[in-house]
Amino acid sequence: MQSTSEDTVFFYYSGHGGNQHDGNLPHLGLPRGHMISAGNIVSRLKRQPNRNVIAVFDCCNTFCGEAKGKFGESHKRVTEATARLLFEQFKGSFVGVAAGVGWASFSTRKEGSAYSNWLLEYMADEKEGWEHIIQCMEQPDFRAAPSDQYPFHILKRRK
Repeated sequence: MQSTSEDTVFFYYSGHGGNQHDGNLPHLGLPRGHMISAGNIVSRLKRQPNRNVIAVFDCCNTFCGEAKGKFGESHKRVTEATARLLFEQFKGSFVGVAAGVGWASFSTRKEGSAYSNWLLEYMADEKEGWEHIIQCMEQPDFRAAPSDQYPFHILKRRK
């Protein structure tokens, strides 16, 4: 990958994942049962010159066979103004993980991923930034009502 100091690097993974008891970030499922560490991907993306790195891992973060949680959905859309705030005016990195360590990430065939739907819902809030999104996604109301998958986020601003 080649990027410049003015580029936004956006990495999105939606699929199978699990935790190897080696940190908060999941390992992502690859063909033939192989896995790759989300932490390794984030580290590599941050080493490249860029304006910001946005990484979203919409997958389970469970230990072998241990899955907890329930599902919710959303339907709001992100406007151009909000996208500019989140991607052009922000400098740093945002890492979002659909499920905390030990928790499953849920979806349905009709609505898709609970985490992606709710992330887009909160991204659609006009004139709000990544801090607002994290606050909404990690509040007890989000976890108790639409999804018991306990997402977590890492936000680092650069000057």
